[in-house]
Amino acid sequence: MKKNIFIGGAHRGGKAITEAALKDDAIDKFDSVLISDPKENRAKQLALDWSRAGIRSQAYEVPCEVAIRRINTPLDAALLSIDTINPMKDVMRERKVPTQWQLMVKGLGATGPLIGISGSVPRGDNDVRGLSETLIDSLGRFIKPTSSSAVRENLLNADLLYSLRKSVSWHSVTRLDMLDRDPDDMPGGSLNFFWGDERLPLIIEQKSPSQELVESKKQALEVNVPQRLQGSKTHAVALVSSQNVDFFVVNQVRGKRFARLHVPLMHSLPAPASSTRSGSAAGLLLLAGIALPFLGAAAAPAAMAAAVTD
Repeated sequence: MKKNIFIGGAHRGGKAITEAALKDDAIDKFDSVLISDPKENRAKQLALDWSRAGIRSQAYEVPCEVAIRRINTPLDAALLSIDTINPMKDVMRERKVPTQWQLMVKGLGATGPLIGISGSVPRGDNDVRGLSETLIDSLGRFIKPTSSSAVRENLLNADLLYSLRKSVSWHSVTRLDMLDRDPDDMPGGSLNFFWGDERLPLIIEQKSPSQELVESKKQALEVNVPQRLQGSKTHAVALVSSQNVDFFVVNQVRGKRFARLHVPLMHSLPAPASSTRSGSAAGLLLLAGIALPFLGAAAAPAAMAAAVTD
């Protein structure tokens, strides 16, 4: 059956999604596409691309959380790719339709990490919806939205961001065909973490805002992996609080787990402490937004914020 879909965001993320969708017999899959973006002409231009492919489209030049309230058309799915975080949660709460969301997150500074995060919220699945809202709500409390143009000032980041966005967007389009499935039938899980050319299942858990790095690592290594993901030897864990989010990539070799990568996101570093508690030096370096294998370090650079980009 052909779908009526809503696309929130008509800039680079929306364009990448559209490019991916229109390469795959889109006219046989989509009945209509409704697109929102508050910047002048973005939504209209993207709607024109869909119309040229023979698919009915309509543009709304307002933020997605406003557009979703104005749309009377029954929707089969929503696809969210915007450079502000909180509206994603607002859309998911306003219109409880199957939803695919994606974020590209960048720690500021030349050495800051570039990662992708996505969620597939199937019809009637409140568990994945709740976990998605938990992560988005936390990130929205401390991450400053920014245009990808700021990220692309560094040419290396520009290449990485282009490749990452294309990978995540293609994934989002393929998931539109799966949003009526049971979550257990989604290859790689409903929540995913993208790093380089890897796509990993993502597990989300709450943590204490003041939790020590060594405690977070221990929690990540001991997380309960759902049965449907236990065939994977590598997964990602997001430990979420209202002040920061720690991502860990966890490998399992011969029944033992180790943290291969730690990607922290937080607004800024706390004041340096004179304490010599275990893990403090490594914690300061990693919490600055530099993604490294889980190794110790001797000094901490200046505080950096994290930013989200479309």
